[in-house]
Amino acid sequence: RIQFQIQGLLELRQNGWEKKLWKDKPKSKEEVRKDAAAEAKKAAKGGGVDVLFSTQIAGCPSYIDASKGPGQGQRQRRAGEVVWDQAYVKRICQYFADDRNGEELADNWHKATPNSTQAKQGLEWLLDIGFSDKGKADIMAETVTELVARRVVSWEHLKDALSPSLEGLEDMVIDIPNCLSFFDFLVARLVLKFGRDFNASILSALNHEGGNDFHWKVLVTAIKKCQEFGGHQGVSKALEHKELEQMLCKARRCTEGELKAALREVGL
Repeated sequence: RIQFQIQGLLELRQNGWEKKLWKDKPKSKEEVRKDAAAEAKKAAKGGGVDVLFSTQIAGCPSYIDASKGPGQGQRQRRAGEVVWDQAYVKRICQYFADDRNGEELADNWHKATPNSTQAKQGLEWLLDIGFSDKGKADIMAETVTELVARRVVSWEHLKDALSPSLEGLEDMVIDIPNCLSFFDFLVARLVLKFGRDFNASILSALNHEGGNDFHWKVLVTAIKKCQEFGGHQGVSKALEHKELEQMLCKARRCTEGELKAALREVGL
């Protein structure tokens, strides 16, 4: 019922807040026969009008009128206005996937003028696609990296958007076994793009005392992706970050001196 009510409201807005009203007018039998004959005749000619309905302005809700600028029609959106929603974010990311135009990606993001909360939400949408769709993992990682590189979103935005997923990553793997591939792509893209400026605090949700074998494996596979993309230099770029090194030590339950041997054991 709620779904149909919402659909009815959307259709009412689309029609300029005009709704059809049933003509409640009694007719004689003779009038009914005449109307039926007239309708049949009009239908045969391919024309005719709906004589059982009239239209009436239902009235636009006040909060919608209040949001519109002076002189706007009820059914007219401001020229060039862009609505910030998930569909729009997906669309501009598809544009980036097609041509890898980072400047256009940034311009399209800014067109919607998202505030800080909306920017974080936009990142959450991209991260969700990356974690859930293996085929789009790398392009989503590249898109997020480009947004950070062009300062469209901040490291803090990314940390806030990413942390809930990292906190539940071990459970996510049960439902989406391929979700870790996105994490690997994301870390590798960011490390290789920013080098010393990579902000490892975005991974702080994996920074726990007492050791964690799962976190160790997750971090190691991400560094291996750095190696795949950037060779030995890619590994060096990852390990030059003290915070990331500390995360590895805590996950492995080892000292910094022991870490090098542990990494060699896994091919790093």
